[in-house]
Amino acid sequence: MRRKEKFHKKGTKIVRLGETSPMKKSNLIVLRNSFYLVTLLVLSSCNKLEFEWTESASLKDTEWVITRYDNTLTNNSEFPMDTLYFIDNNSYQINGGNERAYYLKSVDAGEIDEYHLRLSDCSPFGGDYGTWLDQFSIDEGEVTNKLFNSGDNEIIVWMERI
Repeated sequence: MRRKEKFHKKGTKIVRLGETSPMKKSNLIVLRNSFYLVTLLVLSSCNKLEFEWTESASLKDTEWVITRYDNTLTNNSEFPMDTLYFIDNNSYQINGGNERAYYLKSVDAGEIDEYHLRLSDCSPFGGDYGTWLDQFSIDEGEVTNKLFNSGDNEIIVWMERI
């Protein structure tokens, strides 16, 4: 079946139905670029939820026992019963051994009351591990089934304050 041809005034190009004229192509480019610009403006004007670090919270003078952790890589459960003693706002000991660094920082994100805990050189876990804790866990002295991350490994931890 032969396509119908559309004829324009004398001296103009013949355009077959279904083809895009050069003028329409440039309009599509302008339309596409306008769409990208509007999308960019809308996305840049959106309010982002930003976390603001506030002054450090403290575990100073508290002791916690690691009652269990599950290694997600090996699918093994360990029951170390190691005691973490938080000496001050920056240092802790494991079973009365050498001092190691930690930090616990609160995050002000509106109504969310969370803390990021990072334990450096935590030998029961095998390195540096961090997690997010809520206020309830700290107040009640209980960390239950909480995911800790080291960057290349994740463990699930149970600890309680003694």
